[in-house]
Amino acid sequence: EQPGNKPVVAANSAVDEATKETVLYAYTFVTQYDEETAPSPISDPLEVSPGVVVNVTNFSVPALGRNIDRMRLYRTETSTLASTDLYFVAEFPVSNLVYNHDLATHPIQEIIPTRDYDIPPAALKGITSMPNGMMAAYDGKTLRFCEPYRPHAWPIKYELITDFEIMGL
Repeated sequence: EQPGNKPVVAANSAVDEATKETVLYAYTFVTQYDEETAPSPISDPLEVSPGVVVNVTNFSVPALGRNIDRMRLYRTETSTLASTDLYFVAEFPVSNLVYNHDLATHPIQEIIPTRDYDIPPAALKGITSMPNGMMAAYDGKTLRFCEPYRPHAWPIKYELITDFEIMGL
């Protein structure tokens, strides 16, 4: 289950025009088994500067029975090579309705690993375990594979289309 709500972000103080930068936020759900979903829709852009704390709200409530017990928050950062990506900020319980991100106490860390994770289609058939930690399955003419050692994530970028209907694996 991927989060559906776009986070709402707001700066808690005035932004210094000389050092401002534009950032965006997203979050993921995480189960008690450390299965992490694809990110939520990206927040609207927000201008911040050093010392500004960002209030993040509008988190989705996960469905019951999915063993989702926490969320991970990510923020954009642009590298010196002008490449922008989402970076880990914090992990907190799903019961939190607001998260206050202070870059001084919670600096950004690693790049989000689940950007391309997609949920498995409901019509998958013939799920087969493979020796490389992956699983394969099919749906019509589409052969699909899960992320290695992540049976909850079936990235679309891994799918292959055949000329004929797949009958089995």
